[in-house]
Amino acid sequence: TEENNRESFKYILLFFFISLILWVTVTQLSRYFLPGLAILSIILAYNCFKFFDSKKLSIIILVCASIIFFINTCWSFYFLNFYFKPFGVVTGLQSKEEYLNEKPYKNYYSVFKYINENLKENSKTLFVGETMGFHSMRNFVASSVFDINPFLELLKKSENPKEIHNELRKESYTHILINYREIKRINATYKVFNLTNREVKLFKDFEKNYLKPIFTNENVCL
Repeated sequence: TEENNRESFKYILLFFFISLILWVTVTQLSRYFLPGLAILSIILAYNCFKFFDSKKLSIIILVCASIIFFINTCWSFYFLNFYFKPFGVVTGLQSKEEYLNEKPYKNYYSVFKYINENLKENSKTLFVGETMGFHSMRNFVASSVFDINPFLELLKKSENPKEIHNELRKESYTHILINYREIKRINATYKVFNLTNREVKLFKDFEKNYLKPIFTNENVCL
């Protein structure tokens, strides 16, 4: 009934505003408001059919919505193919290994391949800059841009490189993976690596005195 519809609509509206408040207070990145946009589409559709109660107008709205959906779907496929080119491996025309050894995965995958083939099973790697570890078959600690980064916390509280080294050994880390390109990229958007001059110097001194590269592929170093 119409009364039940109105009652349901109130709860939908309430859910939308709760989602909006949480999104505004936590992060303003548009992709994290997608659940809220889905609810908003229901709200808009409800109001369109309520205030424009005409069969002809309903058909026009449905056609317009279908056109928008079709355009967005085409654009999504174009975007997906332009950046990731997944259709070769999905259709079986390209092997998984060939696909992962192409850009944009080449640097990322080659390091994890080295880790899986060369590091001991009891190894533990701390990721700096790199936030993904999907292909790693060894123990690792990675932080998203919204998490507390263990290495950055060490830079803040340590007085010298030796303290950083001792803390890492205490936590049983055997290796560090640094993705310099990702550090620049995520810092430009999320300001995660806004280090002070003291922290930059400490980072460089730690690299110089305690880190030895065993595998490097362009901007990714283990």
